Amino acid sequence: MNKRFVYILGGVMAAVVILLILVQFMSVRRNVELKEAYFHNLVNSTLVNVVRRLEIEEFKESLSVETVESFIVVKDSANIDASDTLFFETNDYNPTLADVCVGVDSVEFSRGNMDRRMCLQRRPILDRIDSTILRSIIFQELHNNGIDINFRCAIKKQYTGINNYVWKDPDYDSQGFREEMMMLFPQDIHPQAYVLAIYFPNKIDYIRQQVGMFILPSFLLTSIILLVFIVTIHVIVRQKKVSQIKNDFINNMTHELKTPISTISLASQMLKDNSFEHSKSSIGHISKVIYDESKRLSHQVEKVLQMAVFNEGKLKLIFNELKVNDIVYQVTENFGFRFKKEDGELNVDLQATFDCVKADEVHFSNVIFNLLDNACKYSGGNPKIEVRTYNENHNIVIEIKDFGIGIAKEHVKQIFDRFYRVPTGNVHDVKGFGLGLSYVHKVIEEHSGIINVESSLGKGTTFRIYLPAKK
Repeated sequence: MNKRFVYILGGVMAAVVILLILVQFMSVRRNVELKEAYFHNLVNSTLVNVVRRLEIEEFKESLSVETVESFIVVKDSANIDASDTLFFETNDYNPTLADVCVGVDSVEFSRGNMDRRMCLQRRPILDRIDSTILRSIIFQELHNNGIDINFRCAIKKQYTGINNYVWKDPDYDSQGFREEMMMLFPQDIHPQAYVLAIYFPNKIDYIRQQVGMFILPSFLLTSIILLVFIVTIHVIVRQKKVSQIKNDFINNMTHELKTPISTISLASQMLKDNSFEHSKSSIGHISKVIYDESKRLSHQVEKVLQMAVFNEGKLKLIFNELKVNDIVYQVTENFGFRFKKEDGELNVDLQATFDCVKADEVHFSNVIFNLLDNACKYSGGNPKIEVRTYNENHNIVIEIKDFGIGIAKEHVKQIFDRFYRVPTGNVHDVKGFGLGLSYVHKVIEEHSGIINVESSLGKGTTFRIYLPAKK
């Protein structure tokens, strides 16, 4: 999987996610618009019912205890056909208020009662409408339509495009809100330009709450898809990086194994060649070369096998109570010959008072050896290393410090990754597979310990191992 393919795949996935988010956004927006339109239709229907009830209330009031003169025409859409007309002769029958008003959709007076109607519409608008009754009717009709939010209402007269409020709620301020309006008393013989206006201060919150049941799942789904996208891209990039590291490991391992194999092969040919003088000293030298290179080759193969066993989870550690100071002393003593050979300096300071831990002796010794070997390899010409132990918060700390080339900050967090080696270009002056520190990290984890590193480029590196001490 090359970089170009990864970039193309990432671009396509990003475009798909962006389009999906855009579609979700447009869907939510459309849903909000539909809910808002539905809300305004309900409000419009409510105002129609309010105006109709105001007419009926006025008609009831005009009838009160009087006898209806001439004829009354009652249209009841619920019980009577639209073409049916009911006549009540006042000489034969005097209808009660209940007879006339129950189930009335609209009420019309006969010609003989026209004067009464004209008289009603000449009254001032505030005499025809009681504000308390008006608010009560509006509240009831809104509730019947499933709208239970605060509202503000007013009565105003419209003429030549100018609004003149004749009555309004004390805190009525429709600026920034959409007013819904309906003409009052539309069945008057000469309707006047009075309208009932209403607006809802909390309309936006109400609509959001109505749409919320749709928005929440949509938001969760989009968030999950976005999270999956990010994780997928992260995994792809990481796998690409691991693949590159593995390729580097294979190339490096080939180089590392090829060198001792070539040396052993050359030494064997020298022994096989009869033209070469096989003196005792030369045979001893060639044998030593073969032995050293074979040991080196075996050590490299052992590292690979150790990591394979660790990764498969087959390694079984044997824990015993050990003295950390004794283990460190033993490993540094064995390592001391190497420092003398390279004209280096190894300082050991074992200050830990409580140095007893539960550990696997073989693997714990390998940890100290690997860290010393790593410090020696990256210390330059004449290595200088300081090793010390001390107690800190019920832990025993093993500190291994070198004054070598150090590690750049961007690489410090990756040095415990398997196969990872700090980039040095194509220079192979430091041998290794990038397995040593990964092995160290896994062993310390198996011992319930912590290992951290501090490094500064050009100044050296310090490794600290924290293990729970047993008193």
